[in-house]
Amino acid sequence: MSAQAVIDLANAIKADATLKALCASSQCADVDDQCSIAKEKGFDIHPHDFDQFNNGDLIETDREDTFLKPSWWERIPQQ
Repeated sequence: MSAQAVIDLANAIKADATLKALCASSQCADVDDQCSIAKEKGFDIHPHDFDQFNNGDLIETDREDTFLKPSWWERIPQQ
């Protein structure tokens, strides 16, 4: 999809305490888990959307697997 999909998902997480708790849990530690939850909530998002957003600012690059930074949605300004 695009950077807009990441922004839209971040705004939805900020607005929904239940979704925020789920996305902050160990159940959603990596990009694939976050994308699965996003798709369940109706968002069209791909793991590469996180990689490409703001030059990879949302991704922990020092780990073998692709993990999102904790509370990654807080790094995205409300729009």
